[in-house]
Amino acid sequence: MTICAAWIRKINKCEELLFVSDSRLSGGRNLDYSPKVITLARSDCAIAFAGETDMAYPLMHQISLAIASYNRSKTRAMDVRELKTHSVKVLNSMASSILSDIPAMMNPDVSFIFGGYSWIHKRFDIWAIKYDAVQKKFIARPVKRWVGGMDPMIFGGDKAKEANAKLVDVMRKKGRLVGNQTEGSSFDMEPFEVVRDMLRSSTQADSIGGAPQVVKVYQHMNALPLGVFWPDKASGKVYIQGRPLLGYESTDFWVLDPDTFYSENINH
Repeated sequence: MTICAAWIRKINKCEELLFVSDSRLSGGRNLDYSPKVITLARSDCAIAFAGETDMAYPLMHQISLAIASYNRSKTRAMDVRELKTHSVKVLNSMASSILSDIPAMMNPDVSFIFGGYSWIHKRFDIWAIKYDAVQKKFIARPVKRWVGGMDPMIFGGDKAKEANAKLVDVMRKKGRLVGNQTEGSSFDMEPFEVVRDMLRSSTQADSIGGAPQVVKVYQHMNALPLGVFWPDKASGKVYIQGRPLLGYESTDFWVLDPDTFYSENINH
């Protein structure tokens, strides 16, 4: 299972869209090096999943292939909002091809968080995409503002409710949430803090685990993963999208300190 999140972060006069997830695939065995947040075949958006891996991976891959096969989409002339609509149609086309003698297996138990930068509307958008078993199709819903009018953010996965409660605690401790009123309208790295702490306390028996993986979408319409020092910078170990770099590997991606939130280029 999964804990994942997406939110809009403001830095001075700029904004960025962040995705974060755990890295564990489970089901009788654990694989803690699994990418759950991926950039797509264009550079202004990303997608994260929660649920059945055997459904999620082919669905996400077909979305990426659909983007890559059409120049208007690949070059971002198609705005991210139009791309969202097209992506849902691709998902529903895939879902309609499912065949099983077991009725419960006909409904894909998977959900997605999709988001990116709209060059038409000059803003970031985030959608939760879930399969509706009654309507027999995937439906995308815009992510709403968080408590007290904060910018949109969402947790996904089986630990979403727990994570949201922890985020409330974090915001209260920082004095940024009093009652239902918030100070300011934007998050910094608080959702990441929640996921980080949940992963640091996870065990082999938990449904989530591994290193946090981070993808940023910038207003200059580039989406890039960040490496993460894990479990902390002192360890010197760098993980990228869930996998630790091998001893001889380097990376051009910037690497995040999970405690100070500063990132650096370790090649320089």
